[in-house]
Amino acid sequence: QQTLGKLDAQMERSQPDKSADTNGRGEWMLVPPSAKTAKQAKDAALFDESWTLTPEQRREKREKEREKEREKRRQKQQAPSVQKQQQDTEQAQWVDDYNRALRPKSLMEMHAESKKKKKDRKGKRAHDDGEDDDWKRQRFDRDRDLASTKRKGDGRQKAAVMDAIGALAD
Repeated sequence: QQTLGKLDAQMERSQPDKSADTNGRGEWMLVPPSAKTAKQAKDAALFDESWTLTPEQRREKREKEREKEREKRRQKQQAPSVQKQQQDTEQAQWVDDYNRALRPKSLMEMHAESKKKKKDRKGKRAHDDGEDDDWKRQRFDRDRDLASTKRKGDGRQKAAVMDAIGALAD
């Protein structure tokens, strides 16, 4: 048994260090530079990220690329009219948002408001002054105007006027 123990100890001593490569290179020589050191050295264009990616990161990257390709295919397969409708609705929404945020009311809305304000002011003035402007706004009616000039007075006034005329004729 002592010989077996001596042999095991001798073999462990004869095995090379596992941290060093068989060529005598250290581990730091075998690992690619990090992205940070590449940016500092201004060799970012030469830095290949694939050296540092783990298998899970590679799978995720491939999945993202596949998803982008699928999305592009879906967009190509959609009918142009559907794309046009989506584009039109997006543009209309954008214009409405812009108009609400930055533009004043339309000319028609401003005109309607000014008319309403004028009407309110005139109404208040007429009530305050106690005047009725209705007769100014009525249409011309000849028969009504002539009838109002031919007022029927009582008989005494008419007889007095006829007497005065008769006195003038004499």
